[in-house]
Amino acid sequence: YNMEINPLHLKAEVIRIISLVLSIIILILGLLTLASGVLDAIAFDNFYFLYPLIVGVITVVAALIGIFAVIKRHSRFIMIYVVFCLVLAVLSFIGIIIAIFAIAWGSLAISIVVMFFWLLAAYFGFLLAKGE
Repeated sequence: YNMEINPLHLKAEVIRIISLVLSIIILILGLLTLASGVLDAIAFDNFYFLYPLIVGVITVVAALIGIFAVIKRHSRFIMIYVVFCLVLAVLSFIGIIIAIFAIAWGSLAISIVVMFFWLLAAYFGFLLAKGE
């Protein structure tokens, strides 16, 4: 069974542009998440701010590596970016499980969308690394 990796037959430049746009969006979202964690750390006296701080830092690092990798077309950095995206997808999956047990439907919906976004970024990063 031969499975097609790029079923839409996108050109390399289109994949590169999509990956760059996703990396820039990831950078913006990471900075917002980091700002949320910092504001929570200032406002509250508990440890709930650690999750957005950790996720925010990982997201910003992943986005910067992704932007650098897409611009320079460096396959090692592209694969590191893909690994970061997959790690963040797993963190989103953990958020889905937590939201299910907490019966927090809004958080569940957000976590599902975020996980889909991370998997999409990882997919296009992988396509870019494979040179499809």
